[in-house]
Amino acid sequence: EGEPLLFGRFSASFFTMFQIMTGDEWSTVTRSLFDDGDIVISVAVFFSTYVLVAGIVLINIVVAVLLDEFITTVADEKAIKVMEKRHK
Repeated sequence: EGEPLLFGRFSASFFTMFQIMTGDEWSTVTRSLFDDGDIVISVAVFFSTYVLVAGIVLINIVVAVLLDEFITTVADEKAIKVMEKRHK
């Protein structure tokens, strides 16, 4: 069974959930939970929801970092232009 290996300890569970969040073989992990052919609806709903929410959160973090860098770069360029005008 994949469950004790992936979710047997807190550290293993944390790493497995991080692995799922980053998209690294998340389908393999979730399919291992259903190896016996018995699909538990609550587990399927949890993992589907977790993957969707984690994906949205990660995308928002990436967009926030990119926007922050863009705003910083634009502000720096404006400051450089203002200083160039003062020196002329």
